[in-house]
Amino acid sequence: MRSFLVFGGLLVAILSSCAVPATGADLPYRYAPSRPTISPYMGYFIGPDPGVLDRYNAYVRPSLNLQQAIQAQNARLGQLGSELDQVRRAGPDTGTTGIGGAFMNYSHYYPPVNTSRRR
Repeated sequence: MRSFLVFGGLLVAILSSCAVPATGADLPYRYAPSRPTISPYMGYFIGPDPGVLDRYNAYVRPSLNLQQAIQAQNARLGQLGSELDQVRRAGPDTGTTGIGGAFMNYSHYYPPVNTSRRR
């Protein structure tokens, strides 16, 4: 029995020293579904008796409405982020209207002053 434990311990030590840690590139492809894998209708059977409403309108439909609202907000957030990136790329002197301007900037009304006069 003792020789079996020694052999097993030795085998574990050899295998653990030869093991190479897995990095992110070494891992196989992991499936990530685009929609929930659990049906929202599972909520039909949870919670106490809703009383006047049926279970669908008390539990299932509100969760579906919430999912749709979150998806719409995420889509709008992505649109706003891309609009903000466009404004940032336009430059610091370009306003949100796309026209460059700054406070008290009258350079487009008056020609530049020539400081080096010839006499």
